[in-house]
Amino acid sequence: GSDAPTSIFGLLMAGAFALGVVGNLASIPASRLLDRRYGLVAALAYLASGTAIVLLATRSGMPAAIAAFWAAYLFNALSDSPIGTLLNAEVPSAQRSATLSVVSLAGYLGAGAGSVAFGALAQASGIPVVWVVAGVLLAASCLPLLAVDRLRRGARGGPRVTVP
Repeated sequence: GSDAPTSIFGLLMAGAFALGVVGNLASIPASRLLDRRYGLVAALAYLASGTAIVLLATRSGMPAAIAAFWAAYLFNALSDSPIGTLLNAEVPSAQRSATLSVVSLAGYLGAGAGSVAFGALAQASGIPVVWVVAGVLLAASCLPLLAVDRLRRGARGGPRVTVP
């Protein structure tokens, strides 16, 4: 009936949120598996989530598009706890609430700027192009996290990495 598209969208989003919970829960064993290298876990999750978004842009069939959409949610959620752990470990408690406020503000400013920029790009080039750009940007955001991982490994006495 006329409620079918709404029901399908509801099921699609329910699956995405359920996989978000799974991703968040999976961050614990993933972090243990990778020797509590939270920057590495988050970087790999961003890389996987960005890749899933690029795949979403290139999928023409509904099952493949749903799988890519759900994978993006799963891996994005997998990054949340490791990033929170890094923030908690690196920011002194006296500055933590201010830091969280700045992080939140930066997120809102980024979302606002992204909405404007991606809206213009979607008008000019189409939504799949926006998804590719967004996916590439998200995947590229793993690079600072890899740098954090290297710095933390050096501080813990792990293999030191020299930066030219």
